[in-house]
Amino acid sequence: MIWMLPFALAADPLPLPKACDAYMTDAAKRPLHALDELVRSGRALDPDEERAIGDDLHAQISQVDHPGQVDRDGRQLRYLKKVLKRVLKGMRADGVEPRFKYRIHFVDDPTVNAFAIPGGHVYVYRGLLEQWVQNEAQLSVVIGHEVGHIELRHPSALLEYLNSFPMLGGDVGFLAVAFTRSLFSSAQELDADDFGMRAAHYAGYDVTEGVRLWESQIDQPVQRSDGRQNRLLDVLGELGNIVSSHPDARARACYNTEHFNALQAEEPLRSGYVGERKYRKRRVIGPRW
Repeated sequence: MIWMLPFALAADPLPLPKACDAYMTDAAKRPLHALDELVRSGRALDPDEERAIGDDLHAQISQVDHPGQVDRDGRQLRYLKKVLKRVLKGMRADGVEPRFKYRIHFVDDPTVNAFAIPGGHVYVYRGLLEQWVQNEAQLSVVIGHEVGHIELRHPSALLEYLNSFPMLGGDVGFLAVAFTRSLFSSAQELDADDFGMRAAHYAGYDVTEGVRLWESQIDQPVQRSDGRQNRLLDVLGELGNIVSSHPDARARACYNTEHFNALQAEEPLRSGYVGERKYRKRRVIGPRW
């Protein structure tokens, strides 16, 4: 069931570029991503293991990495919890039962960042809320993305690799696995984008905002004085993309457009909630439940 909201019309399909890959090397990453999933499935952590690891990491983050900065702003934290609650309801409406009791944390730090760790902990930084996200619909896609990482077992991937290959233990083995996985972890970002868009859509949000979120981050190509794009920078971009852990912003905007169009075909939503004015005040109105 989709909740129909008279806020922002989002019924027409968005125009889609011919190809979403920003780099030629994107295509080479896909088989590696499939291999990654196969290897990790050999020794997946059970939920209790993930929960214990996550609780230990949370203590490290809140006491050592960000002492005095985690969850000290009650107003911001209450807002994030309400948006998370709606995103989780959207997941359930899409037929996905959360694997964990999720806990979201506000980090009072100007860094533009959000991340997730095993066991259901999601972190959102003040810098992200103030410098990038512009409304509640965009925030719902971000939170859904981080929840997606956890549901898809991405934060526990390194540990699952080390469990599958005990001979890779130690700092050197850990770094080797971390570097190798950077070759295809960008595909996991796209999977998490898809997950977040679905959860936000089924929660009643206007997920075209998930497209606009990444469109705002697209850099203009560097031009030579004669107007041609700098080919050296093209080559350097391809090389950098090979080891990049995150896809290009243009590709993410494109794929999110695909996700939106597919969602509209699957479960049409003629009006979705955006929540720009209330977002500025950090007050949740959101979809009516």
